[in-house]
Amino acid sequence: MEGQKMNDQKRYRSRNMNYIFNIEYMEDLKTSPNFEEKNKEITKFQFKKIRFFQGMESIPGFETIELETTYPGLLIGTGGAHDLNEKEVIKCGFTFDYVTGIPYYPGSSLKGILRSYFPGGRPENEKEEYEEYIKSILQEIHCENIKIDDLETQIFDNSDVFLGAYPVGGKGNKWMELEYITPHKKIYQNPIPINLIKVKPGVKFKFGFLLSDYVSGDQRVTAEQKKELFLRIILDMGVGAKTNVGFGKFKTPVKREVFEKKR
Repeated sequence: MEGQKMNDQKRYRSRNMNYIFNIEYMEDLKTSPNFEEKNKEITKFQFKKIRFFQGMESIPGFETIELETTYPGLLIGTGGAHDLNEKEVIKCGFTFDYVTGIPYYPGSSLKGILRSYFPGGRPENEKEEYEEYIKSILQEIHCENIKIDDLETQIFDNSDVFLGAYPVGGKGNKWMELEYITPHKKIYQNPIPINLIKVKPGVKFKFGFLLSDYVSGDQRVTAEQKKELFLRIILDMGVGAKTNVGFGKFKTPVKREVFEKKR
C-alpha cells in the first residue's frame, strides 16, 4: 500500500487537476506512456472541498441553487481536445478551475446556456416555441403577462451576474470517471471509441447568481422568481456538452431529514 502511494505521487507531481490534465498528462511522450494507468490515476484523484461563494451571502441579490448530477454525468469543455493519437489517451478536453483545479461550469457558459432558451437569439421559426416555454414557467411561478423580450434584455444585457457552478460535495471526494463515446461515421466501418472524462453522478454543484428584481409598470419578477426560472430551465434542459444524449442533467438533492423521518 505504501509503495502504491509512492507510485501515485511520482505519476502526478501537482495537486491541481487543471495542471495535471493539461500539462503533466502529456509529459513523457517519448517514452511511450501508459495512458490507461494515467487515466486511472485521474479517476482516483481526491479533490479538496472548497467553500465557494463564501462571504457573498450579504451581497444584495446573491442567490444559489444546489443540484446533484445524475447518470451518466456531466461533460464540460470537451472542445479543448488533447492533440494526441496514443492508445487509451483521453481525447476530449475538460474544464477545471485554473487556480483550484476543481471541475467547474464557468459563469459565461451558464449565462449562455440559460439565454439560449429565451426567444431573442432564436431563428424566426423557433421564437414562438421558446417564448411559450419561458411563459409556461413564469406562469407556474406566478408571474403573469410578462414581456419576455424585455425580461430577457434586463437579465442578460443589463443587471444580472452569473457566477458559475462549483462542486460542493457528494459521495466522497473522487468526482471524475472515464466515459467512452463511439461515433458512427461510416456504415461499413467499425467505430473507434473516444475516451473522455466526466463528473460522475451523485456530485452536488452549487450555482451562483447576483440577481435584481425586474420591474416594468405593473410587471414584476423578483430575484427569487428569477432563480426559480433558472432552476426549472436547468432541470429541464441540463448544462454542458451532449445534453441531447443525457449528459449534464441534474436533480434536487434529497435532504438527510427525509431519510431520518423514514426510519
